[in-house]
Amino acid sequence: MKGVRIILIVVAAILFAGCPSKRPQNGYPDFANHTEYGVYYGRGQSVTFSKTQHEIGFIRNQREFRIQDDMQNIIVRMKLSADPQPNTSLTLTLSGTSSAPSGTYNVRVTLLSGGRVWLWSEERQTGFILYWE
Repeated sequence: MKGVRIILIVVAAILFAGCPSKRPQNGYPDFANHTEYGVYYGRGQSVTFSKTQHEIGFIRNQREFRIQDDMQNIIVRMKLSADPQPNTSLTLTLSGTSSAPSGTYNVRVTLLSGGRVWLWSEERQTGFILYWE
């Protein structure tokens, strides 16, 4: 009887460990499904590009992407340490006047497609979508 209990406990532990977590894969709800340029942080907070309120600045040779308003005030500035390549890690420096936490982020390139690059910081549970050509 004791052997049956142990087997049941082991089977239950294996099944429990194999159950998918209800937590989003990357900490930000559906980050991979977003397409708007911007910063996705916290639990559903974001600073994103709006065609009616913002302009985009991009300096490829400096690896810098900006979202700015019509008066050229920088809302967010994202600067990369290297050109993004699929499944590589690099450093992103975030600054600007938005509510997104400024600083340096260790990020991983999760997708590079259609003139955009998706970057994810597991450590800070923050995602970035930048223009990249």
